[in-house]
Amino acid sequence: MRKLLRRLQPNSIDDIAAVVALYRPGPMAENMHNDYADRKNGRQGVTYFHEDAEDILRSTLGLCIYQESVLEIAKRFAGYSLTEADFLRKMMGKKLIDKMTNERSKFVTGCVSNGYDKSFGDKLFDMIDAFSGYCFNSSHAYSYAYITYYTAFLKANYPKEFMAALCSSMVEDIERCGYYLNEAKEMGLSVYGPDINKSSTFFTVEDDGLRMGLASIRHVGEGWAESVLSERSSGGQFSSLMDLVERVEPNARSFASLSYSGALDSFGTRLGVSTAIPEILKLYRKRKKKLEAGQDSLFDLSYDYDVSGSEFNNIELLHNEYHSLGLYISGHPLDSYVESKTGEVVADLFALSEGDKVSVLTLLNDVKVKQTKSGHKMAVLSVQDRSGFAECVVFPKQFSSVEDFSAGDIGVLSVRILYLI
Repeated sequence: MRKLLRRLQPNSIDDIAAVVALYRPGPMAENMHNDYADRKNGRQGVTYFHEDAEDILRSTLGLCIYQESVLEIAKRFAGYSLTEADFLRKMMGKKLIDKMTNERSKFVTGCVSNGYDKSFGDKLFDMIDAFSGYCFNSSHAYSYAYITYYTAFLKANYPKEFMAALCSSMVEDIERCGYYLNEAKEMGLSVYGPDINKSSTFFTVEDDGLRMGLASIRHVGEGWAESVLSERSSGGQFSSLMDLVERVEPNARSFASLSYSGALDSFGTRLGVSTAIPEILKLYRKRKKKLEAGQDSLFDLSYDYDVSGSEFNNIELLHNEYHSLGLYISGHPLDSYVESKTGEVVADLFALSEGDKVSVLTLLNDVKVKQTKSGHKMAVLSVQDRSGFAECVVFPKQFSSVEDFSAGDIGVLSVRILYLI
C-alpha cells in the first residue's frame, strides 16, 4: 500500500478512494492500481473503451473502478433502467451462470438498439462481467477514504496520541501491536516498557513517546491493572515489593510476569526481583494468616531483600521480556547482528510481488512440522525481526534444509514470494 501511495502521490479524496477500491486482488491482478497511478501522474495516457463512455469514466481516468460505473455503462450502451442495471451487477457479482446467457442476449440486443454493433455488445458484456467481480461501490470506498485521511492527519499531527490509541486498540493482537510499536520507533518516538508506578491500563503518552500499559503484560489482565491504578491513586506510588504485595495481592504467576517485563525495575534488577518473589509471597501469606488470627508482629515488617545485585545476561533478559510481553521492548536479539545484504526486513515482505525472491535476517520463533496427504514432511516457520512477524511455508523438497532448526535460531532466510495472505 505504501509503495502504491508513493507511486500515486494522492492530492485529493478521489485518489484515496481509488486506492481503497483498487488495492485488492482483482484490480491488482489486472495492474489497474499502477495504471491509475501512472495515468494520474502523466506517465500513461488516459484512454476509454469507447468515446461515449468518457463522461462516465472521466473522474476515474478511463478505468472502471466502481460499481456505479458498471450501472451507468449498462444504462448508456444497452438502454437498461437503473433497476435492470443493478440486477445485472448482482447477477454478474454472484456469477449466476444459468441466468447469464439470457442476460447476455438482452444486453447485446439493447446495444444494437442503441446503435452499436453486435460484436461490440458482446465484448462490452464480457468487460463489465470481469469488472463486476471486483468493483467496489463508491460510497464504500469514499467512506474508507475519509477514515484514511483523518487517521493520516492524526498520525502526522498528533503522532504520540495516535500511536498510543492505535496500540491500545491492538493490545489483544501481539503481532499487530509489535508492528505498530516498530512503526512508532521509525517515526522517532521512544517506546517504554510497563512500569508499576507510571503505566496506566493501556498505552499512554510520554514526553518523547509511548509507554506500555500493565494490561499488556501476560497473566496480569485488565481487571488487576485497574485495581493497581485505583490503589496507586488513593494510596500513592508503591515504595517496595512488599508494599506492592500487601496493597494489591498479585499471585505468583502475575508477579513473575511483572518482574520479567520490567514493570518492577524501580525496585531492583529483574534477576533480583524474580528471585525474591517466592520468599516475599511466602512472607505475605504468613503475615496475612497472623493478621487474621490477631497475631501480627512488627518484626515481619523489617524483613529485607537484596534485589539490587546481579542481573540476567542480555539474552536471558530479552527472552524473559518476550515471554511476558509477547514482544521485545528494551532491545532485540538481532541488535548485535549485521543486516542482510539486501536490506530487506520482514515488514517489507508484504509489499513484494509474487515471484520475488529475497533474503532476510530473522529470528526463528517457532517451527511447526506437518505432513502432506502423501506422507511427506513440510514445515511452517514463524519468524520475526525488529520490523514484525511473518510465517513462511517450507515445502517437502526443501524440508531437509530446515529439519534441524529450532526456536531461537538466528540466520538469513531466503524466501520466494508465492502468495501473500
